[in-house]
Amino acid sequence: MAHHDEVYTHRFQAGRRTYFIDVKQSPSGDRYLKMTERKKEDGRVFKYSVYVYEEDMNKFFHALEGAKEHFDLDLARPVEEENPYEAPQQESLPGEDLGLPCIDESDLPRNDDES
Repeated sequence: MAHHDEVYTHRFQAGRRTYFIDVKQSPSGDRYLKMTERKKEDGRVFKYSVYVYEEDMNKFFHALEGAKEHFDLDLARPVEEENPYEAPQQESLPGEDLGLPCIDESDLPRNDDES
């Protein structure tokens, strides 16, 4: 089987379902969209994929825009951008949540060479 390069990938979770949106490129240079749903039921994992090839993209996105009109997007869950590589925001200084005293740098003795 030939190797297909990933050009773009996005994953998002929705309950017991995980969705993958991938743009891939075949060895001959053809690009295609692969949408996969992975869901867990009764301890088993099921995966379903749909492929849309580059020459059909305009038709696909046109149909998707038409379908979008039939949903109340105000009721949909907001999009939460996930970045697994980003460190969580730290709301307190180290030691504060442990009840340890924090030292102000101005209280430290100064070295006379640092003037």
